[in-house]
Amino acid sequence: MDLLSWIKQVFSNQSGIKRKESEFLGFIVEQADINYFKNFCQFVWFQGEPIPLIFDLSNRVYTQQEITLSMIERLVVIGLVHYAPEGYVKKKLGKHTRFFYHGKLTKIGFTQDANNQLDLGTVLLTDTGKKLYATFSPIRNQQFYEYVIQHWFQQGLLLSSPLGSPQRPHLVN
Repeated sequence: MDLLSWIKQVFSNQSGIKRKESEFLGFIVEQADINYFKNFCQFVWFQGEPIPLIFDLSNRVYTQQEITLSMIERLVVIGLVHYAPEGYVKKKLGKHTRFFYHGKLTKIGFTQDANNQLDLGTVLLTDTGKKLYATFSPIRNQQFYEYVIQHWFQQGLLLSSPLGSPQRPHLVN
């Protein structure tokens, strides 16, 4: 049984008995691991695919939510995320790109017309992590949203987020 199937089985256990842990590929996956991942999911933005934005684990926006290096390392071990301390970068972006956080659009403008790059932080979801993320309804974290906007602004990016109006209700959060 693969990890995603096992996790779905844990959440759909009809007997009402919650399993504390199970062995998967020679290591123990605990209910706490699933809870860590569910909590971690509030830090995911979208640009075609879910992308967690973890920039500085010492920042209180993460520490208040118990996002730590040891928790990230555990998610790596169970195959839900990749971690690279040097960080990940999205390359070859045009003059503008779009990211979404809980359906709210943020447009990002760069100073150059082409070949721009954007810091994505130190964590990416694995394919299994992306599939599992799709089964959750993560909470929205306004403090985190503002932290990311400030992070991008400090990098000199031009940011905009369309607001809804009675004439354009489809743009309302």
